[in-house]
Amino acid sequence: MRRRLTVRSKQTGWAGRRRAGTEFDTDKRDCKALGDVGGSEGCDSTNRAGSRIRERRSARECALSLLEYRDRTEQELRQKLLEREYSEDEIEEAVLFLKEYRYLDDEAYAGRFIRSQSGKKSARQIRAALERKGVNREIIASCLEEEPVEEERQVRAFLEKKGYRAGERLEADAYRKLTAALARRGFSWDVIRRTMENMASGSEWNDTDF
Repeated sequence: MRRRLTVRSKQTGWAGRRRAGTEFDTDKRDCKALGDVGGSEGCDSTNRAGSRIRERRSARECALSLLEYRDRTEQELRQKLLEREYSEDEIEEAVLFLKEYRYLDDEAYAGRFIRSQSGKKSARQIRAALERKGVNREIIASCLEEEPVEEERQVRAFLEKKGYRAGERLEADAYRKLTAALARRGFSWDVIRRTMENMASGSEWNDTDF
């Protein structure tokens, strides 16, 4: 399902921050000040019959269409506009405009990304993914402090999936294989060791422990 963007004032920004994995509940009619938003990731206009019009839209209109299609970081949006052969000046104007109205906000993006991935990936994996998307390292560190990643829960789930159960003693070779597999997934040795020690002792925890 495609998102529809609503223009709000600079002071208001987004009409409420979305939770990870949800859509922006907005109305295209409010976008008239920015130019019409297209109905797909492409940046060509469409006529009533749905056929493409060859006339190229402005960088600002194209950027809005791209953001309507899916959430992006500033680097990702700039790259998409470059691929569509907009000039550096056109891209800069569009990016500044979208940041002014907070339609483009790497810090907000990082927070949403962390919330959506905190039960699936290690903090190291999340950090690396956001860096590839061009998010500033200081922003990533700040967001990870505010949105803790459930690493111990993930490690425990991985071990149980591999057949290890609380209170069970592992042979040295099996222990090395499991810890190496977890390390490759970006989990720190401290988290791996602590979780495996808790499981080896047969200790249990509940959701309030996280």
